[in-house]
Parts: sequence; structure tokens; C-alpha cells
Amino acid sequence: MLAEPLQPTQYAAALGTIALTYYLVPYFLDPYNYRRRFSGPWLAGLTGWWMSYNALGGNHSEIVRKQHEKYGAFVRLGPNHISIADPDALQAVYGHGSGVLKTDFYKGSGQVPNVFTSMEKSDHQMRRKRIANIFSQQNILAFEPRVREHIIHLLKRGSRETLDGKQGADFIDKLLQVKNEDGSSISIEELYSETFLFLLAGSDTSSNTLSSLCYHLAINPQMQRELQTELDQHIPLDSSDDSEEQTGLGIVPEYEQIKDLPYLNACIKEALRIHSTVGTGLPRVVPPGKTLKVAGHTFKAGSVISVPSYTTNRSSVWGPDASEFRPERWLEENAGSLNKYFVPFSVGPRSCIGRNLANMDLLLIAATLFRRYSVKALPTTKLEIHEYFVREAAHCEVAIKLREVV
Repeated sequence: MLAEPLQPTQYAAALGTIALTYYLVPYFLDPYNYRRRFSGPWLAGLTGWWMSYNALGGNHSEIVRKQHEKYGAFVRLGPNHISIADPDALQAVYGHGSGVLKTDFYKGSGQVPNVFTSMEKSDHQMRRKRIANIFSQQNILAFEPRVREHIIHLLKRGSRETLDGKQGADFIDKLLQVKNEDGSSISIEELYSETFLFLLAGSDTSSNTLSSLCYHLAINPQMQRELQTELDQHIPLDSSDDSEEQTGLGIVPEYEQIKDLPYLNACIKEALRIHSTVGTGLPRVVPPGKTLKVAGHTFKAGSVISVPSYTTNRSSVWGPDASEFRPERWLEENAGSLNKYFVPFSVGPRSCIGRNLANMDLLLIAATLFRRYSVKALPTTKLEIHEYFVREAAHCEVAIKLREVV
């Protein structure tokens, strides 16, 4: 006797049963002991699609912040993913000795691994070691003429002049000189992958931080005047800075002139803090055979944890005005105690290898821009954010005017 073919409703019921089993059984078995300990959106306890769906809205960091506001310092963002909005957890999760690994999240690029996407500890150490010298505090000064050249190009809109006739170094030149431990050159695929990383990390993150700085100084003119007063005292004009020519050669400072200016540094640090270019927590996984203890909670092997910088940068450790742009917080007596919570380039063995260069870029560009120009808020001025991985300053209208200074 032949069995009757299944009807469409029976197929649907079977698929529904499989789906429910797939999601509900792990939830109730609770292998990571999350359900009792941590709260969060109910759907996030069943599937990682909750987080993926919310990321499509373009403001994921703010959604995560609101979940922490609702549920507390520990929030379940996925079946085995816990977000920890505790500034003191930064070192425990990302610092040296934590022992955690990068998750499959970093496989998404599909490229040859680079110093950011490499997942295995030994592979990352090898890649970081062979290019670390390029980004040392001493060696980034070799890039200064190139950085200043591009600033002048921006000001002149077409010129390719280089200060003092110095060509300056570029990344491709430096990467072509990189050698493996056996003396061989890196492969062309690795060169492409590292170059792509430098372009993303070195342009998007810096430009978005500077856009945030322009916005906040436009809506806070007194802070802008404070910065310009400091810059006027340390960046002199000369005859080449004729406003008719607008070459800008006289007010593109050297890094040595401006690297220690207090209010300039305070403005840059505050822009990095308040904008949080990568605001979602970078996920880490506890490796097999290991556990990790964070703020009194023990996480088993396979647990995914993250610390969302956008949220921690608005926590109470920054004071009652944590959500406000206020550079003066970096000049107050307790400013030193804030540095351990200030990790715009992450912390530990996976911290941003290009942070010294990024800081030089930000200081030089901001100093040149606000020495030469004033920015003013308009009735339409609003900083619009679109976020996927990087929090992009997608749109902001301000008026920019050449300053009349002597």
C-alpha cells in the first residue's frame, strides 16, 4: 500500500517543528547558563537574527545602548552573545592575558586575512610583528610630509606641492619592504588585504571623527573660539598665507608644533569619545577548555562577549554630562583617571596598530582647519549617522568661512 503524499500544510507543520526544535531546545537547555543570569530581548535569546536585523537600521550602537539602559550592564544579544556595558570590563575582555579569540564575525570580508581579520593568535602575532615597525611613534614621522602635502592639496584644490621638497613615505612603499621571518616578501594577496585595511581604517574612521568635531564645534562656538585662540598662539602666519591666494602654506603646522597643545588634544579626544567610530562591541569568544571571569560572572568556552564602546563612553565614569561634548573634561584634575576608559583604538594585543598615525592625522588636519577657517551652525545643522560597522557621519550641513586673522 503506497503512502499518501504529504500535503502543503503538513510540509509547513514539519518545517515549523524543525525550526522550533532548532531554536527552542538550546534555549531551554541553556548550555551557557545565560537564561537565568542575563536579561535581554526575548528574540535575541533564540537567534542571532535579532542583532542582524537591528544592524540594518543603521544605528546599531544606539539600539544596544538602549537595551543596556533597560536591562543593565549585562545584556543578552544572541543565544551565546553577552554585551557588557561596564568600562572596567574593557581590560578583562580585550586586554593582554584575557585569552579570548576573535569570532567568525571577522570572516565576513572573504579576503586574505590581514592584521585586523586574522583570527588565530599565532597568525595575528606574525602579521602584526612584520608591520609593527611601520607604525612606531618614531617612524610615523616619516609620513608627516605626505600628510601635510594632502592637507595643502585640500586647501589649494589642485596643487600637488610638497613642503620643503620632501617627498615623504607612503604605505605601499613601506609594505613592499616588509619581509617574512624567512626573508621572503609578503604575497601580492596579502599586500592587497593589508592595503584595503589601511584605506578603511585610515580614512573612514578619521574622516568621521573630524566630521563629528566640526559639528560639535559649530554648535558650540565658545569652544571653537577657545581652540582657535590656542592655535593662533602657536601657528604663525607668513607672507605665503595671503588670503587672495589661499595657499595655506603658512598655517599648515608641523606635528612638533601642535602635538602637545592641551585644548587641541582635548577636542580630538572628546570627538573620539563622543562619536565612537566603531561603537558596537567587537565580539570575542572564549576558546575551548577555557573560562573567563568578568565582573563576577564566569563565561564558559564558546561564550561570545563584547563591550560596546558607544555605551561605555556614555557611562557614569565620565560624569553626569557623559552624553555631552565637553573637551574641558580632559583638562580637569581627574582627567588622568579617565584614560583607562578611553580606548578609541581598542586595547590589548588586538588594539589598532595605526593609532599613532591616526592621532597625527587628526591633530594636523584639525589644527590646520580651525586655524584657517571658522565653522558655523545653520538652522538645518544636524549630524546624521549611518552605521553598519563604522559609525559614518553621513550628512551634516555647516557654513565654513575663511577667518580674518593676523
